[in-house]
Amino acid sequence: MPDRPLPDLDPLRAASGLALQNGTVLLHTQRNWHGKGLSWLLFDPVGEVRCEKSVIRRSGHLPTPARAATGLGTQLDQLRGLMHPENAAEDFPLFAGFLGYEAASAELATRHAVDPPFQLPDAWLGCYDAALAFADGVVPRLHLRTPAVDDGARQRDLVEQLHEAASRPARPHDGAHKLRLPDPDWHGQAVRRIQEHLRAGETYQVNLTGFASAESDADPFEHFLRHSSQNPVAFASFLRIDGRSISSHSPERLLRIRGNQADTAPVKGTLPITSDSATRLRESEKNRAEHLMIVDLCRNDLGRRAVSSSVRVAGLMEALQVRGIDHMVSRIQAEVRPHARGALLDSMFPGGSITGAPKQRTCRSSAKSS
Repeated sequence: MPDRPLPDLDPLRAASGLALQNGTVLLHTQRNWHGKGLSWLLFDPVGEVRCEKSVIRRSGHLPTPARAATGLGTQLDQLRGLMHPENAAEDFPLFAGFLGYEAASAELATRHAVDPPFQLPDAWLGCYDAALAFADGVVPRLHLRTPAVDDGARQRDLVEQLHEAASRPARPHDGAHKLRLPDPDWHGQAVRRIQEHLRAGETYQVNLTGFASAESDADPFEHFLRHSSQNPVAFASFLRIDGRSISSHSPERLLRIRGNQADTAPVKGTLPITSDSATRLRESEKNRAEHLMIVDLCRNDLGRRAVSSSVRVAGLMEALQVRGIDHMVSRIQAEVRPHARGALLDSMFPGGSITGAPKQRTCRSSAKSS
């Protein structure tokens, strides 16, 4: 069935109307960065994959792989092969969802002693038979991977859902906020513990993570839109699952695979924008050292599943500006070995720029501090 242009549809208003519906995902591109230009709205999933404490469960209209998968990425690769996505539009997001930090492979020991307070699975991915693609200056188009019935009933139902959602009034987005920041005593103790690990040579670079919370009656999606307008990035996303919302605004690409070509683009190094901040950032010994460590780590992660000698750095310490801040970003590419696409996701996750280096030892160390 051909895709369906929807010239009269406001995609973001449709997303707002669907935002509180479980399984709604918006992958929102506001800055076209190295070939990424379309946004995708997905809703009404036909199945799901859920991971909780290393147990992977499937439900809905999903095929059962012939053999057990050892990792989440490997299982997704199996499912993708069984579902024949080759008849979908280019870049059609067959699965969309989130991977929590705790969904990493068991060898990284990313699970902390205290579970996060979000009451969400470690990972959740919906499987979709349709997706709305849109961008500024482009007519929105509804793509169907495979028609559920020959008479087009599924397409008509989806179009009706989109228009009905877009007609709903916007919800209020302001509300009182009560912010709680990480405890200063905890932070000081954690920094001193990390410094001990650095001096002992146990790790070279650690990203210390704390937990902040706020109380607000703001609408989650309207808050997402406000943040998006203030801080436009290439990889913003919104997801609704289990009655909870996830809002993400990232300038960084963890992994893209097209055919047998894979690339990652770690961001490391930061300065407030001034007339010479980009130059000072590149010349900063500290920022260069941090960045090059993560580039080497990402080269190693790609190399674990890549064709021998195919890993290369396509761009090193390039300038990237995001809302008053200069970053450095590098682009690393590789040719993926046959049948290793899913395993590559397992190797790359979590991204080195949010863990530190070396990855395995640092993850084990930070689990005791973060």
